[in-house]
Amino acid sequence: MKRLLALLLASCGDAMLEGNVHYAKGEDQEAIADYTEAIRLDPDYAVAYNNRGLAYRYLGEYERAIDDCTEAIRLDPDLAIAYNNRGYAYHDLGEYERAIADLESYLQLAPPDDEFRAEAERYIEEMQWQQ
Repeated sequence: MKRLLALLLASCGDAMLEGNVHYAKGEDQEAIADYTEAIRLDPDYAVAYNNRGLAYRYLGEYERAIDDCTEAIRLDPDLAIAYNNRGYAYHDLGEYERAIADLESYLQLAPPDDEFRAEAERYIEEMQWQQ
């Protein structure tokens, strides 16, 4: 049983790695397929939902992006990047209040040196002007 679990986890990790490679190349459909496989292997893998949501966002599928990031947050409420990604998807839909709330949650959870902080702060400021 332990061996089977180890094989499943390794396969899940492989699917995530392949998804990240596809995503980095701009191959969003392929990345989505890989992240979906990782989720199939481990339905509680919050980061896989987050990453798939990000790929959906880049395809303009904002509702699906929000759904996946919401599931990632349900599975891991401290996953700061999921709030960040869901906030941007809300922004893309023009739902600025929700976007600001998510980006503020991200800022509260993320470490002070997180690479996306400045961008999140800029987005919040811009949306506050647009409201």
